[in-house]
This record gives sequence, C-alpha cells and structure tokens, in this order.
Amino acid sequence: MLDVTRASMLFARAIILVEGISESLLLPAIARRMNVNLEEAGIAVVPMAGVDFKTFAKLFGETLIRKRVAIVTDGDPQVEPADLNERPRTGAPVKNTNGIIEPCSRTRGLVGEFATNGFARVFASQVTLEYDIAAAALDNGLALYDAWAECYQRGSPRTLTRAALEAETTSEARALLLWRALCLGTPAHGKAEVAQEFASRLELKDESGALVVAAFVVPEYLRDAVHHVVGGNPAIA
Repeated sequence: MLDVTRASMLFARAIILVEGISESLLLPAIARRMNVNLEEAGIAVVPMAGVDFKTFAKLFGETLIRKRVAIVTDGDPQVEPADLNERPRTGAPVKNTNGIIEPCSRTRGLVGEFATNGFARVFASQVTLEYDIAAAALDNGLALYDAWAECYQRGSPRTLTRAALEAETTSEARALLLWRALCLGTPAHGKAEVAQEFASRLELKDESGALVVAAFVVPEYLRDAVHHVVGGNPAIA
C-alpha cells in the first residue's frame, strides 16, 4: 500500500493527507498564500485516491510515529433530491433545523476516530473543496470560475456564465452555482484540470508584480489544516 507517493510521508516532518489530485495540486499554492512553503518546511501532501484515511493515519500518534498529520476530507453532506437532467442542474446540501450543513456519517466517524489523537487530526469541508473555496469569500467564486473558463481554448462553460455568478450577492449562493456545475454536472474539463489552473492563477502576477487574484480568502478548514502541521514543524515554528 505504500507506493512511491504515499511512502513520502515516512520521510516528511509533517503530512497532509488529502482525498485526490485536486487537493494535492491546490494545497501547496494555497499554503503559499498563507506565507507557508510546504516543500521547504518538509511537509508532504499525500493523495489517498479515495477516503481510506484510517489505514495510514493510525500509524501516527503519541505512542506511534510522532508526526503531525492533517487529514483533509470532504463533508459530503446529504443532498436534496433533484432532477439531475435539468439544465442548469439543481440540488443543494441539506441543512438541519439550525441551518447547519451536517457532514455525512463517514466524515463524522472519521472525526470521532481521531478526536483524541494529538498528532493526527481531521479537517473537513462543509460540502466539497470547490464549494468551500467559493463560499469562503464573495470574490473567491469569481476567481475559481475564471480558472475554469481558462481551461476552454474557445468559448467558456456552457452550464454557467460569469454574469450569472456575478448576479448572486452572497458567497454561499455563488458556491452553490459552482458546485452544481463542477461537481453535480459533467463539465468538459474535470475538477483536477480546474484545480491545476486555479493553483497557477493563485500565484500569477501582473506586469507590476501584483497578484492577479488579489483578494483570495483561504477556506477555514484548509487554513486550520496548514496551521496544524506547521505548528509541529521546527523548521518554521
């Protein structure tokens, strides 16, 4: 089970375990927006190609391998029934009576599994990576859309326009539109491709040296995950 990618965790000072390629492409760029260089700090970002975190995370703990581990996973909440053949697609994460989006049983179980582990901790999104990026701030959704549109050599996404996104006045509403298009839909360009483009744009500068995506806000769960692994890293503590 320890292939070349996963074996890197044994030589790192700290580890961020993620579900797939999208998170592994974006985390280093997002961390640099927090003034943290994961590579220089010896922090490995390891994709699990799924959600089987327990097998690997159980290697770490007070009486085991004493390395800080951040398990970054999706909340994957229940979704309201919707006709996915509709255009644009509908559907929304279910909220409880307090207006809170509750994570799925898998995510809740994972959080409970490591609740008392001082080294390995779980950091879950509300919904998915894409939704939470857009929901973190009003302009985040526009930046993510621009990265998606850049993947098209001609034209732009047919299922969502920038104008429709701009018409929404809350970050949650914009997040919902993007999530429906990117995660519920079947766009011509997949999430990994969009993540790669977005990671590049997060570090892109104009001729004056200013960041093109100037107002990006890091989602709270990703910020907390980076802080967790950095907090136990003597290289930058």
